[in-house]
Amino acid sequence: MKVFSCPKCSHPIFFENNICLNCNSKVGFSVYHFDFVLVDDHHHHSIYCTNYARDVCNWVVRNIETDQFCLACSFNGLIPTYEDTVNFEKWREMEMAKHRLIYQLLVLQLPLIPKSKDQINGLSFDFLVADNTSNRMTGHANGLVTTLLDEGDPVHREQMRKQLSSLSNTSRALPTRNRPLLLDATL
Repeated sequence: MKVFSCPKCSHPIFFENNICLNCNSKVGFSVYHFDFVLVDDHHHHSIYCTNYARDVCNWVVRNIETDQFCLACSFNGLIPTYEDTVNFEKWREMEMAKHRLIYQLLVLQLPLIPKSKDQINGLSFDFLVADNTSNRMTGHANGLVTTLLDEGDPVHREQMRKQLSSLSNTSRALPTRNRPLLLDATL
């Protein structure tokens, strides 16, 4: 990922930063400048996305916009509630990864339209808990990307990998009917 520079002091800042560690300026990523900008409490040209208040986003919107969610956050469909602290933290990690994805899609100049603006051609992300009432699983269909939050946990992923691997090994060990017997030609 690209290392950015503070717009005030030119010190390196990273994609997740919202403060320059050198000059303590408030910074945020702007899709309009495709770079980090100063977030000034006095002039209010750019303000943080609504999700900044929950320590989830460091992107900015123009103060004149009616939608106070940044481009990356506007793709969110279902997310866990703030009160669900365990799953909210898992979503927070996934949301940071989604911001990186949106940034990369912008770099590639691919069209990005949230489903909230175009139900047919738009894109949306649902982040669900494992025991969701609709029994949905991780996958995608018609522009809706669904992710079970447990699958973002490296420990859970490793447990699932081992479980699936053992199932795969068990099925390979089972005899198969009508399988031709291969003989070694050197015998």
